[in-house]
Amino acid sequence: MAREAAENCARYANASVFSDLGRSELGNDHQRSEYISGALSNVGHAAAGIAHGGVDYAVNQCCHVTCIACTIGSDDMDDSWEERRSFQEAFGWSQSAHVDSLSGYIVKRLGVDPNNKVYQNCCSYTTTALEVGSVVAGGYRTSLL
Repeated sequence: MAREAAENCARYANASVFSDLGRSELGNDHQRSEYISGALSNVGHAAAGIAHGGVDYAVNQCCHVTCIACTIGSDDMDDSWEERRSFQEAFGWSQSAHVDSLSGYIVKRLGVDPNNKVYQNCCSYTTTALEVGSVVAGGYRTSLL
């Protein structure tokens, strides 16, 4: 029964997509070609956004671990609390600059428009979904130290 429902949904989706292509606003071959090209471009931007979101998640996890290590390591320094806090803040800014640089590199290598809404949404939703999944699975325990 569930299989039949899924097949009917797929049939309905295909019928509505292809019936849209047959309407008067997409009546000629050039317009259909542009429509299909735009749809494929969106698929490419979505795939690139998902890949970038996964890399962002992995990089963020590494940054969390190194920030914890920096905090633990700076506690052993014989400096005042203000100096240690300043050191930790500078370390955080340095990491932020590295993450931004890596993000720019990824966008350039993927060859996508970073301002594309499909790309941005897929990137941020992938990162958020992985973070929520980690919280649900208990993977953020180290961040609570």
